Amino acid sequence: MTMVTTPSVVGVDKRLPREPTHRRPVGEIISPLTYTNDLVNFDHWDHMFITNCSKGLTLYNFDGPPATILDLGCGRGLWAIEAGRQWQGSTVVGFDVQSVQPKLSILDKNLARRLKWVHGNLLDGLPFLDGQFDFVRMVRMGLHIPEDEWGYVLAEISRVLSPNGVLEIIEEDLIFPSQPLFSSVSTGRSSENSSPRSSNTAVSNYTPYTKSDPSIAGNSSKSANLDSLLGSSSSLSLATRRTDKHPSPPDPRDHSRLRRAWEEMLGDSFLTPNLVSVLPFHLGAWFRDIQTHPPLEVPLPPSSLVQTKCSTDHRIA
Repeated sequence: MTMVTTPSVVGVDKRLPREPTHRRPVGEIISPLTYTNDLVNFDHWDHMFITNCSKGLTLYNFDGPPATILDLGCGRGLWAIEAGRQWQGSTVVGFDVQSVQPKLSILDKNLARRLKWVHGNLLDGLPFLDGQFDFVRMVRMGLHIPEDEWGYVLAEISRVLSPNGVLEIIEEDLIFPSQPLFSSVSTGRSSENSSPRSSNTAVSNYTPYTKSDPSIAGNSSKSANLDSLLGSSSSLSLATRRTDKHPSPPDPRDHSRLRRAWEEMLGDSFLTPNLVSVLPFHLGAWFRDIQTHPPLEVPLPPSSLVQTKCSTDHRIA
């Protein structure tokens, strides 16, 4: 989780191009996910999770409510509406590429007059005045901003921020949450101590972050794992001969094809999976007085194959 204050733009930035340079066709929207009812529900759970972790609407501790607020990628507008309710004197603008926000006419009149929805493509620039906002918030926009366009997006945010404004970003690495089917299985009881892969949802002190990415096990390790599961190498040979005549169906716990599809999707849109590592470079170019929080690591549960192996070991012992 990242907080950035922007007293002024770093001098070297004035030499950088103000126009976007990208491989994306002009006007194209990067949106791999369709905004379904399931994603709407996820937004609600995500909002509750983040506000519970931060004990408020923001991670940054304001001396007083910011007067003008921009919520980039506001989605259904849940956070923007809540900000308008809690900060009675603030004007809140929610910006999104899709018109999925509730109509202002159904909201409280005092709130509706201080709330505004604006629609457009963030990658094509922001339709706001220089220094218009005291606070800009952007949460989990990594799936919509190609790696080569982060610099331009942050330059635009710097432009619309007031001289002492605050930018708050919450981002995560775009990982596919699975492990290779056999990579976590080991002989003996060492599997009990194996730690599952974690989802990193933060920027940690802007130090280089190397994501733990288990590789697919080689043939020799697969053979050893299968030996331990099937009992012996001879039984493995017998099983192999049988499957030649009657191929077994794909293991439902093997998500390698889905993972490859996910990674290809990221590559097609030039979306970096290691966003937590890339962001510090771009932020350092456009902002200073950067504050960060330690990463929030969410461990994933072990696969059912590992759990079955552990249960077998306990029964044998």
